[in-house]
Amino acid sequence: MTSPLKAKRIVITRAAHQYAEFADKLTRFAAVPLAFPVIETQPINGHVVQHYCERITSFDWVLFTSVNAVHTFFALAQPDQLTHPKIGVIGQATRKALQHYGLTADLMPETASGQALADALGDVTGQYIMLPRSKKGLPDIVSTLKSAGADVYDVPIYDTIPAMPSAAHIAALQAGVDFVTFTSPSCVENFFALVDQDQALAQVLWYDQTVRHIAIGNTTAAAYETLFGDLPLIADVASLNGLIDAMVRNAAPINSNE
Repeated sequence: MTSPLKAKRIVITRAAHQYAEFADKLTRFAAVPLAFPVIETQPINGHVVQHYCERITSFDWVLFTSVNAVHTFFALAQPDQLTHPKIGVIGQATRKALQHYGLTADLMPETASGQALADALGDVTGQYIMLPRSKKGLPDIVSTLKSAGADVYDVPIYDTIPAMPSAAHIAALQAGVDFVTFTSPSCVENFFALVDQDQALAQVLWYDQTVRHIAIGNTTAAAYETLFGDLPLIADVASLNGLIDAMVRNAAPINSNE
């Protein structure tokens, strides 16, 4: 059976170091992945992480909300420092990243969102919770946990900054694209900044009505709507596989007569 994504040209806007995982999944569907990294991550506050790790036994929970948070944390700390607190994660990819360091998540909600993780923790009255994450992390999970009586330490350990795709990345788009994928609000924001300043890029990636934009989840879709004034396609499950499933369902031409 021919893959619905065969020969479909799919733009990956996530950071360059995260390209290979998504590209590998897409090639299994005979798609053509195109790297167009519009963000990169930058570790920050290494001394702060060490400070809290020295006091790790005082925490009840450590919560990881992204793969980047896991990898950045363990670039600054040792896995054996995380043997006492329970560990909560958002999403299968984050749980898998944790397993890379020999650790198992104690909690992962079915819905991949900060609110779902906060709700899944149950009664957190008087508990100490560390949240090592992006500097741009949304405040919802922190405010929810604090309102529930937890003592929350929101620790920014990396920042997401704009990246400029290379001339080769841009040239690869000239043959046209079928999908543009967004895996975070930062991807949306920096993509928008690029196409807003470059009419040639905008023509290929934005104005072409046959190109479909797809977001990994509702938070990313909301960022898209704010900037573009319209909603993109949204994956039913907030994961790379969810993005692929959504593209498979929407792989037919927009014009059914084509």
